[in-house]
Amino acid sequence: MFICIQSLFRIRWTFVSNLTCPEQVLPAPCLIITLTCPQNTHRHYNELLNQLKIASSQPGHPSSPLEYAHHYLIDSFYPSDSREKIRVTKDERTGEVVECVRKIRLGDLNVYSPKRAADWRVSVNLEVPSEYSRAPLGIRNLIYLWFAVPQPGGTPTHTRRKDRISYSHEEFSIDLTQVTSTASASGAVRLPSLPCLHMPY
Repeated sequence: MFICIQSLFRIRWTFVSNLTCPEQVLPAPCLIITLTCPQNTHRHYNELLNQLKIASSQPGHPSSPLEYAHHYLIDSFYPSDSREKIRVTKDERTGEVVECVRKIRLGDLNVYSPKRAADWRVSVNLEVPSEYSRAPLGIRNLIYLWFAVPQPGGTPTHTRRKDRISYSHEEFSIDLTQVTSTASASGAVRLPSLPCLHMPY
């Protein structure tokens, strides 16, 4: 949602249909707010996906069953030589490093929706593992080799705890994540996120 910092109201234009808005044309000062889902909405999706998992495990179900996993993860963010950040993800219970990636933002598509209660954004990012040995085979190896970074040390700029439930079906997965974010100068904030659908490319 596009919010005017001075008035704290949603920005309104005279357009009557959806409009793509590059950030450089948004009126200044402007704040883009990311909305999270209420706890009851998070619970609704959880119950719905649980029902689908049970149904998919029954004999005679026409497709392969859904897979389920529940993870408790800690993300630590470190600065890099460029503007991208390095994220180290560890299993909260074992302390094992699950993932270490460099997140590279490729671009955003901001869409103003005058007929809807909120505007929306599509973000495209590239997450590159720090270990080249984990990179998949094929043309993507060149990208991973170019951007690969070693696992960082020192003190992270901020951390977050993720309570993540994952449902996967063949090549697709849906994550339900509750995030408790902690910055150096603020307390912890718990945010249930909207379901995130991961698709192969």
